[in-house]
Amino acid sequence: MICWFCSLREAQVKHTYGIDMYGEVDAKTTPAQTDVAYRVRHVDVPRCADCHRRHRLARFVANLSVLFFIAAIAALLAILLKWTTPLISGIWLGLAVGLTLAALIAAKLILKGIHSLRKSHKKYPEIQDLLKQGYRFGQRPKAGIPKADPPRKASDEGTSSNT
Repeated sequence: MICWFCSLREAQVKHTYGIDMYGEVDAKTTPAQTDVAYRVRHVDVPRCADCHRRHRLARFVANLSVLFFIAAIAALLAILLKWTTPLISGIWLGLAVGLTLAALIAAKLILKGIHSLRKSHKKYPEIQDLLKQGYRFGQRPKAGIPKADPPRKASDEGTSSNT
């Protein structure tokens, strides 16, 4: 099977990107409890080792940009509250903002030529089909029946039941 993210290399099972989705949610209330029934689907998006490595590296760099952004906020506070001299705070702020922008650009460049994980949530055919059927991302509903889901018919009783 070919990697969906790059469409070039052979996908490897150990690098498959897995996504859990749930759907067909129904809740039945009895005097003692509320039973919520739903179906869970696990979707595997085929991925090669190189795309897996690039996704991990891009996530690391994006997380690093968050750290640099926090440093920029701290530098701005240092300027406003006069914790240090304006020159030191200004250099700190400029460096933090520059590193934040550089990290964000680097994350985009790392993923150049391949689909991102976020794009797989929107464009992978099996996920698109499940989304059209009303499925949502996650392993279970957070609370009750989502307001957008239609009520289930009595003939649809063959789903898994969880409380």
